[in-house]
Amino acid sequence: APAKEPLPDTVSIEIKKEDRELSPALAWDHEPLQLDGDSLTLSLEDAVFTALQRNRDLRIQSLEPVIAGAFELIERGAFQPQLFASLQAQEEEVSETARATGEQFSVSGRGARGEVGIRQSLPTGTDVELTVEQDRSISSRTPEQQGARLGLSVTQSLLRGFGPTVNLAALRQAEIGTLASRYELRGYAEAFVADVETAYWTFVLAQEEIAIFESSLELARQELEEILGRIEVGSLSDTDGAIARGEVARRESALIDARSDLLEQRYRLARLLNASEDGSLDFAIEATSSPSLDTIPIEHLDERIAIALTHRPDLNEARLRLEQERLQTVVTRNGLLPQMDLFITLGKTGYADTFLDSFENIQDDSYDATAGLRFS
Repeated sequence: APAKEPLPDTVSIEIKKEDRELSPALAWDHEPLQLDGDSLTLSLEDAVFTALQRNRDLRIQSLEPVIAGAFELIERGAFQPQLFASLQAQEEEVSETARATGEQFSVSGRGARGEVGIRQSLPTGTDVELTVEQDRSISSRTPEQQGARLGLSVTQSLLRGFGPTVNLAALRQAEIGTLASRYELRGYAEAFVADVETAYWTFVLAQEEIAIFESSLELARQELEEILGRIEVGSLSDTDGAIARGEVARRESALIDARSDLLEQRYRLARLLNASEDGSLDFAIEATSSPSLDTIPIEHLDERIAIALTHRPDLNEARLRLEQERLQTVVTRNGLLPQMDLFITLGKTGYADTFLDSFENIQDDSYDATAGLRFS
């Protein structure tokens, strides 16, 4: 059975009305980035909410439940009443032979037939059709005749297509697909928020590393000056000076790599914020949130695992996909059965030489009834 609806998440995705229009441009209104000159001041919370509002990948992913819901509506349409109508005209010119004299003579005739009705398929495997027909014919040998008929036809599947279990399977699969797509969107949003937070803290780490490497380089330069001074007074050899210069060069290289890594992390964070839509990415990011090392001990581990197994979106989606495939086996098993239908057709007909009289005469004794079995 499908899992229970999970508890509300910290971050929820709202599908607005305009999302349902499925615009190819995928354009939407959002606030531009609030730059302070050439820099963007950003806390962790600001980064998360800005990314949720502006990221195009998440925007595209949010359309998946809308698309899945469209397939659900299509499957529901299979059980909606269907109105139908037909109109046809006929004209003929034929030769007939008189039985008494054996003489051939020509007969001309014309006619028209109209039909309107409504039909509906039921989840039980029953097809019901109600029709109103009008038939008009006239020829050179017979007077005009009009016939009106009210008909009711019921067809019940007895083997293949019998029962609501198999007939509602496609609709149930579509409903499960819609719910699974919501879990998929929820999981994507959670993973996306985690990516934003990781990118933010990686950027903060890159900034801290630059400060460390700058301090390390400054310390190496001080040591080099001290060694050069001791070389001048003769307490150290020139070899010690070469080693100190190599250490300075190594730390300068490490500082260059750290600055390059900071630039890479800034671009990564800006991409998640969809900052390129507002123009150039050449702006500095000032991170205002500081990492906290305070940890909370994990208690009641079994309860936490049970909650995770119940509410994790990827597990819920997997359960729903499994239910979808199980329903497919129901459809396949039923589809291997032969087709046998029980059908009943009832009709009441009125005949007259005018249109209105033919409908008034439907209450006469004329009727037709047909019942039978159809097997293949």
